[in-house]
Amino acid sequence: MMFALLLALGADPEAAAVDPDCGGNTVEMVQCANRSFDRADRELNSLWRDIADDLGRQDRQFDDHLEPRLDIAQKAQNAWLAFRDAQCAAYADLEGRGGTIYPLIYIGCRTDMTRERIEHLRPLVGK
Repeated sequence: MMFALLLALGADPEAAAVDPDCGGNTVEMVQCANRSFDRADRELNSLWRDIADDLGRQDRQFDDHLEPRLDIAQKAQNAWLAFRDAQCAAYADLEGRGGTIYPLIYIGCRTDMTRERIEHLRPLVGK
């Protein structure tokens, strides 16, 4: 039942695996997982700045009286960020509620989803 619920939520039970380079005690593992997430988050933010610059240029070039592309994309990105965090919280709760593994599952899920988002957005740079 839990596996079916995770799949319905869109969670991949294998996706939130802890970085194999993260070892030691739980505190050290959480710190390492946070560093992995921070790297992915910085990469996503850098990519997003490039996309926002491109969209801003397009909006200035085409005054078509429609909602600016940058505004539309920003709404979508904000919705995705909220979805990612809620998805990972639900996944971590189902898999590790009350345990010391919870933060590792949550952080690992956010890292994996962020990396997937990077791959999804990367082709949009320069369009």
